[in-house]
Amino acid sequence: MVFHSQVVDDAIAAPIPTNDPVVLNLPVSGTTASIALEKKGELKKGENVLVTAAAGATGQFVSIGCDRTVNYNKESLNDVLAKEYPNGVDVVYESVGNEMFETCLKNLSIFGRLIVIGAISGYESKEGAAATGSNLPIPLMALRKSADVRGFFLVHYKSEVPAHIARLSQLITTGQLKAVTDNGEKSDKGPFRGIEMVYDAVEYMYAKKNTGKVVVKISD
Repeated sequence: MVFHSQVVDDAIAAPIPTNDPVVLNLPVSGTTASIALEKKGELKKGENVLVTAAAGATGQFVSIGCDRTVNYNKESLNDVLAKEYPNGVDVVYESVGNEMFETCLKNLSIFGRLIVIGAISGYESKEGAAATGSNLPIPLMALRKSADVRGFFLVHYKSEVPAHIARLSQLITTGQLKAVTDNGEKSDKGPFRGIEMVYDAVEYMYAKKNTGKVVVKISD
């Protein structure tokens, strides 16, 4: 057995309000959503925001209080956007990639902002998050709309993390923010307990069966 320890720089450390597993949402998922929207979204009152993978660990933070949900297994996102938002959406918080990325870009408004925080659909493929099947190259889609496609990588904003964890912790403590964890209790192999089930938990996530942050309880 191998043991490992690491010293955390106090400049990026932040206190948490409770030992409830729900706070596992904050260090990466919560801060990614919070900082990305603040730094990259430039949100204005009255704008429309599209969140992909809204049931995921990060998307749940951005989609709280949404006006319209789309189950891609039952509806075509492209058809919904074209019909209900003919002028496009102002901000897209995108974490799926491939065809979803193209759909979002096609339905972006003039001067819209597309924040790319991941590409989960391509993580297991050899092609990665490369978009395919478009009649118009992606750069030209953005050019015709004078739109920005904005990347966000949390490590570039490490100094912002403590303040955002403090703010998110306060929102959770006061009940203004609800975060969800999924221990795989409803899966065939769940609930996930022990380090040997980490692989099963990852497969569970890739199968798109989770709601919120997937949690493995290592020991009691």
